[in-house]
Amino acid sequence: MNKEKIKIIKGIVKEQTDNDALWFDAQYATEAYLQQELRRLHEAIEGKSSKECAIKIINNQLTNQST
Repeated sequence: MNKEKIKIIKGIVKEQTDNDALWFDAQYATEAYLQQELRRLHEAIEGKSSKECAIKIINNQLTNQST
């Protein structure tokens, strides 16, 4: 894969990471499965665990609430 494609993929991942709507509490098994696989994809691309991503999202939400 060339560097430009990797840059585009990482940009999309960053946008998804910042989109709270993608990380809501799943109500149905299908939603939970999709979220699980999305997290696995993010882990592979970012090299971070789901726990690290979750902490980042929570910190962003807390920061946004305090402003």
